[in-house]
Amino acid sequence: MKVGENIRRVRQSKGYSQEYLAQKLGVSQNFIHKIEANKKNASIEDLKQLAIVLETPISELLGAPLYQENHNSTNSSLIGTYTIHHHFPAELMEVLKKIADNI
Repeated sequence: MKVGENIRRVRQSKGYSQEYLAQKLGVSQNFIHKIEANKKNASIEDLKQLAIVLETPISELLGAPLYQENHNSTNSSLIGTYTIHHHFPAELMEVLKKIADNI
């Protein structure tokens, strides 16, 4: 599933309309539509704000189980009290680490 589809799924599971989500984020409904239709990529800041408004982990918006409270994995990095597993590209891992440091 693509990021936009994950955002739509989470939004709909919360019972939010695109208009409501756009209003909460201070963007246009068309902006939300384009992200959900995968016609526009959400920035890291967009994903951070979406996760806050949707009350869901960014990992769910990305479509992967990112955090796990198992610290025994040999292929993982510790961030705070969580483990980030390395099944993402290195560039994405760096971005996710920066986000986690700011939360």
